[in-house]
Amino acid sequence: MLEAIRELYRHNLAVREKLFAALRELSDEEYRRDLKTGVGRICYTLWHMAESEDYWFGRVLVGDGPRLPEVKRERLPPPAELPAVWQPVVDRTTAYLAGLADADLEREVAWRWSSGEAVRFTVGKALLHVMTHEIHHRGQVVAMLRLLGHEPPYTDLI
Repeated sequence: MLEAIRELYRHNLAVREKLFAALRELSDEEYRRDLKTGVGRICYTLWHMAESEDYWFGRVLVGDGPRLPEVKRERLPPPAELPAVWQPVVDRTTAYLAGLADADLEREVAWRWSSGEAVRFTVGKALLHVMTHEIHHRGQVVAMLRLLGHEPPYTDLI
């Protein structure tokens, strides 16, 4: 399962680059337009994806804190700047995945959500959640690009 998780992350990174290229073709208005789907705007959806990866690795799995800057929604970085802003999160995730062994996937994590609810899950389940979470929201970005009349990049694994 570990190699499959690593492959999913490599795929997410490769598709992310394709999305970034497609997003550079958008006007600022299109990038920030409320499309009433998913998280609402392409810029919000991408930031949510970055924040989620940062949260899961920075707080839950690695525990070294956030790597993304605090940014108000109205000042989210444009597509050309987003890869550089996201890169410290990518570096941490890549290093974490490289250092894992198969046995690490079975380690149980005890966590408390902001609601106060206590939960337990394995590292493997958390990693699958992070990888599929990005795939889910990437699909929303693809749909939003189509709603705006743009041709999205090919995002399938094969």
